[in-house]
Amino acid sequence: MLVPLALAAATGTAQDADGFHFHGYLRSGFGVAGTGDPQEAFEAPNAGAKYRLGNETEAYVETTFAYGMRPQDDPKALFDTRVTVSYVTPTSNTNQFETTVALREAFVTAKGVWGSQEAATFWAGQRFYDRHDLHMSDFYYRDLSGFGGGLEGVRLGEKVRLAVAWLGGSVDELNSNGTVPPPGAFQLSKNTFDLRLYDLPLLGGRTALALDLGHFNGDTLRFPGGDVLVKNETGWAAVAIHERPFATGRNVLAAQYGAGIAFDFRAVLTPIPGRTFTIGDTVDYDDVWQLRVVEDLHLDRLGPFTLQLGGVSAP
Repeated sequence: MLVPLALAAATGTAQDADGFHFHGYLRSGFGVAGTGDPQEAFEAPNAGAKYRLGNETEAYVETTFAYGMRPQDDPKALFDTRVTVSYVTPTSNTNQFETTVALREAFVTAKGVWGSQEAATFWAGQRFYDRHDLHMSDFYYRDLSGFGGGLEGVRLGEKVRLAVAWLGGSVDELNSNGTVPPPGAFQLSKNTFDLRLYDLPLLGGRTALALDLGHFNGDTLRFPGGDVLVKNETGWAAVAIHERPFATGRNVLAAQYGAGIAFDFRAVLTPIPGRTFTIGDTVDYDDVWQLRVVEDLHLDRLGPFTLQLGGVSAP
């Protein structure tokens, strides 16, 4: 027997705001088994994430503080600084309370400083970048969040936009969805160059195309009994994401292929699903690849009801 209780809330402010502004995100879940033990999150073997409603076993909070300003001699320009701090507290029936505090974002942006490209935005620092998820399962199938810098919003024609970025992995002891990785998992920093075209009109919606080139300089994982070597590797990934709105909601279809260290479609290097390693092993990503198709249907104009449907195919 399981009695779950979950709450999720979010607040926000308009983009391009002058002065101080704050926004954040909160979710909290609690459940009790018939034996009195605390709820444990269910996750399928080798799955990329857990499920959501009724399966939240922690309190997760993001608080974002931002300040925007415009120079007096150039009112079209906007400079913005953003800092996001998160807090994760898992439920527990012991006296061990392990709250994880992480700096998830700390970056600056400059918009309106390129005369012929007023919508173009330069950025540098650590930030959430090009994140796409199946919300109903909290599964981030693409997440290049990390350290680095880039340029986005460059106009190519009337509708198409261009973004380029260099990114290094952000190692903050948290997964993309804010949960704490299990013991033995790792997230190593790698270098990723991302080239992206987006807002391409196609089939009644808009499409984004991205190409990522990655390099990892090797590292050593140190454990109490010895070391595990992760080899120097390269990799590449490509993705196409099509989003089509319609009368009662929207549909997103994504196709991804990644090889080598870019197989996970993230700015950090993560363990190979389904493979284990022991002390003295060498982890080699040279033969690793992943092909994935994601379907995400959201119907939110059905009177009092909202329907979400998600599917992931990864042969």
